[in-house]
Amino acid sequence: MMTWKNMTDIKAPLRFFLSQKKLSQYELHEQGAIKVTNQDESDDCEIGYPEDWLEDNHVWIDAAKELERLGWRFGDVCSACGYEEAQAYLGDIDYIIKSVSKFMEEQKEKSIMFRIWFNDGSSVKETAGGYNLFDKDQLPNLADQFDFDADELLHCGETKMLDEQGEVIGGVNTVLEGEVMSMDGEVEA
Repeated sequence: MMTWKNMTDIKAPLRFFLSQKKLSQYELHEQGAIKVTNQDESDDCEIGYPEDWLEDNHVWIDAAKELERLGWRFGDVCSACGYEEAQAYLGDIDYIIKSVSKFMEEQKEKSIMFRIWFNDGSSVKETAGGYNLFDKDQLPNLADQFDFDADELLHCGETKMLDEQGEVIGGVNTVLEGEVMSMDGEVEA
């Protein structure tokens, strides 16, 4: 059995962290400015994130706690300072939400895998571990090599391969994260 499991599985309990330096400079768009973990909080180092992150030369801030803090401050600022100050806090909240959302979308895109299958059980040596699994980078080459519709695969999640008589000889489908592949290539929930 092989499980295609990835840190970016959005069904897993995830915690997002922001580089304090990059956050203060509005540079969360930069590579490495946002990190994600599904490690339990009880396994964190004393400053609140995975211990192996200490060597990053960044102080990491829990995004959920930062949003909560800004939310509380927004309420205080509204009652004390007025619209302009409150608008600045809303801008900070919006910036964090948009940055983390974009990061999540990019991670999700990177994690998409496909499985090519043939009626005769053939395997493709260019795929991961002989399981006929491949990623988005390999898609154009394999689509050309095996004459399947990559656009249909990306839009519908699957496509069929046909022979000259129009008979189905195989196909390609998107493999969802967390699906288990048996040795014969069958997908199990």
